[in-house]
Amino acid sequence: MNSIKKYYRHEAGVGSGADYSIDGVNNAFAALDIFNENNPEEICSAMETGLEIARIISELPPLLKEALLLRENDGMRYDEIAIRMGCPTGTVRSRIHRVRAEIRKRVETDV
Repeated sequence: MNSIKKYYRHEAGVGSGADYSIDGVNNAFAALDIFNENNPEEICSAMETGLEIARIISELPPLLKEALLLRENDGMRYDEIAIRMGCPTGTVRSRIHRVRAEIRKRVETDV
């Protein structure tokens, strides 16, 4: 998720505070602190990883995508997500776990 945030902050430009959305979920990202990166190669690698993660998220079924984005982008707790989605907390936990595992697996196989 940090790679996605870094990518969108970079695209917005330093200090712009622009809003972006991934399939209708809006997120405000702070400006990219480019001095945290050691070299241009690391910046490019982070952007490529971010794009890959964004692509994977865009291909997720709607319920899995919603659960992940509510947790990662909106910072909601599992019980809050469960209430919002109208399902048990355990279901929310399993959905988020499955999505994270799938993203991790796909990103590791691309490396």
